[in-house]
Amino acid sequence: MDDYSDDELYAPLKYSYVIAEVENKYGVWDFKDKKAILPFEYDKIISYQKYLLLEKNGLVTFYPNVGTEPKYKNLESYIGAFTRFETPDGRKGWIDRKGKEYFDQ
Repeated sequence: MDDYSDDELYAPLKYSYVIAEVENKYGVWDFKDKKAILPFEYDKIISYQKYLLLEKNGLVTFYPNVGTEPKYKNLESYIGAFTRFETPDGRKGWIDRKGKEYFDQ
């Protein structure tokens, strides 16, 4: 999430993205470009129009904003530019739409 503009961070996902299942694992396929956008390794993928919730091994992340590797125990829906998170070890905080973490004191 290094060089995304604010317009890209708030834009809907591409219309050509499709969540698909292969051998009980989920991924994202771009039917226009005929290629996998996300590998078929996730236990669950939920679309929220502007981002996807990816779940693997009981952990979650938001794509594209937070990344592709699930590392949070819990992520709440975005409130403006931020989402609330909890790590597996119980630490809590906020993440902005560029993936920067702000831990509670």
